[in-house]
Amino acid sequence: MWRMLFDIFRFNQFALDILSDDEDDISSIEVLNKATNCTCKDITIGKYLELEGYSNAFRDDYLLPLAASIWSTSPDKCSLEFPAATFVRFLWNHHLLNTIRARPQWLTIEGGSKSYVDAVLKGFPPNHLFLKTPVRHVTTESNGQVRLHLENGSSALYDHVILATHGDEAFDIIKSSASEQERSIMSSFKTSQNEAVLHSDLDMMPRRKKAWASWNYLAVSSPSSRKGNINQVSLTYNMNILQHIPRNTFGDVFVTLNPLQRPKPAKTQGRYYYSQPIYTSSAVRAQKLLKHIQNTRGISYAGAWTKYGLHEDGFSSGLEVAQEHLGAKLPFEFTDSTYSRGKIPSLSLIDHLLRLIILVIQVFVVQILERLVGSSPSPRQRLVNGNRVRFANGKHR
Repeated sequence: MWRMLFDIFRFNQFALDILSDDEDDISSIEVLNKATNCTCKDITIGKYLELEGYSNAFRDDYLLPLAASIWSTSPDKCSLEFPAATFVRFLWNHHLLNTIRARPQWLTIEGGSKSYVDAVLKGFPPNHLFLKTPVRHVTTESNGQVRLHLENGSSALYDHVILATHGDEAFDIIKSSASEQERSIMSSFKTSQNEAVLHSDLDMMPRRKKAWASWNYLAVSSPSSRKGNINQVSLTYNMNILQHIPRNTFGDVFVTLNPLQRPKPAKTQGRYYYSQPIYTSSAVRAQKLLKHIQNTRGISYAGAWTKYGLHEDGFSSGLEVAQEHLGAKLPFEFTDSTYSRGKIPSLSLIDHLLRLIILVIQVFVVQILERLVGSSPSPRQRLVNGNRVRFANGKHR
């Protein structure tokens, strides 16, 4: 436990060194990374943690649960392959690397995402909405128009088409007529499928109610696993907290992603399947190249996958396409939030002092203790259905 806490402070202070002012410059990938002395601009977060000597406890019981909570996916699928600079910039933009400063309050929209989706749909006449109408592929006509080929065999012509699907789905739609450049960029985007179970089963939560949080992370470990001893993970959202659902009216309302064990059928209200973007170094490079194929043949791309994968990213990417390629006039100034806090953080005197203290502790305390102990203390575990299980709780923001 002590090593994990120390590494949290260390990561919050030193991970910022990964950030640079030329992250958007992909013409030369071979640049010196200040934090790792690695000549690879797009080093993964897993490789960064390995090179910097962070503990398994920090990685498995803090950083991966944090990533799983934010991106609503299984860390065993993709989190360690996340490009370190992109990952750290997101944490910095959202003040999640604050050590001594207060972290901001995270807000939710009443009624969830359905509220603003319904608000947008109200602006369209009913005869302009074609729901449940799958598109098989698109082709470009000689006059520059785009033809949509529908699953029912019919087709329709449009002056401009915006593919606001997942990146891999967009690639499947354009694949038959894609240029070499489009194939090179769009083939880099992948997704992973996650199962979400709506239920009220208390067995999916920590036994002690005082340990309940908005995000509750459950991991099953085994000594033979190569990925931080984590084979399977699941994440349970406490919707009573996140969506302010009154417990005295509706009881306990939970949503578990990729459950390790099935919630009791009598306490299960529904199962849903979602696809989430997978962030790899090639995907992040493709994001930066996407501008080269936007509206090149009457086809543009939008979606949360073009940025960090959040709802706000999907919304802003749509605004960007509407403004830059359709001539839309916005009643407000549109600002890209990627560098909302600047490109490189400015360290204060307190930050430099904290770094010095951390370095002294690392050299004269941590290394000596680990040599004496021989290994890091194992996390507290308990058995569930014969498996050894660890609980690590997220914090309500």
